[in-house]
Amino acid sequence: MKCTQLLSAVAVCFIPFAAIGQTATPDISGEITTTPQAIQFALDVVGVVDTPTLRITEMETQFSPRGNRWEIDFRDGELTYEVVIEQDRDFDMDRDIEEEGDRPDFWQTLPAVAEEQLPETYLDRAKQILLAFNPSYVATGRALVEFETCDIPAVGKQSDYANGCRYDKPLQVRTVFVEITAPVRGEDRTFFKAVIFGDGDLATELTDASVSGNW
Repeated sequence: MKCTQLLSAVAVCFIPFAAIGQTATPDISGEITTTPQAIQFALDVVGVVDTPTLRITEMETQFSPRGNRWEIDFRDGELTYEVVIEQDRDFDMDRDIEEEGDRPDFWQTLPAVAEEQLPETYLDRAKQILLAFNPSYVATGRALVEFETCDIPAVGKQSDYANGCRYDKPLQVRTVFVEITAPVRGEDRTFFKAVIFGDGDLATELTDASVSGNW
């Protein structure tokens, strides 16, 4: 169990993260509602080729009562896939060749697709942190989880940092935007809060946030 202290006033203890990897293959026969289903759908239906060197470089997950949505960027060597998956099984994919990003010495140090962390787990953790910060917060069901990998050095150049990034930044950052309802000056209001996780399960920041879009 791990305890995280945030803003010096909030301490929350957690069980370690669960990864995507499962003993059973996710059922994708119906609507796509979870990230394991979305990734399986990308591999089995959309056309992303599952290889030992495939990695997820970015992911944006929208959780909403209107339907969940995933934008997932995969990389396999110089081959990239930009995939969009809707809960109703609608999807789109752009496949391209990006030679400048072909850095196996960097990408192969990252978790394989089946071992990558779930946005659902970060969302649950963010909700726990927000509730500990203010017990009056109630999540509405709308949330956005953004996952980004740092910029990598150009081909032929080496990183100055232990994590292999081009700049002095975390290797992976996940930002969780949670829509909250809470009393403010005697009135119930709805707004977003963001919890930022840098490298692993460390929550580094809790802040106000503005999120646009009708989803």
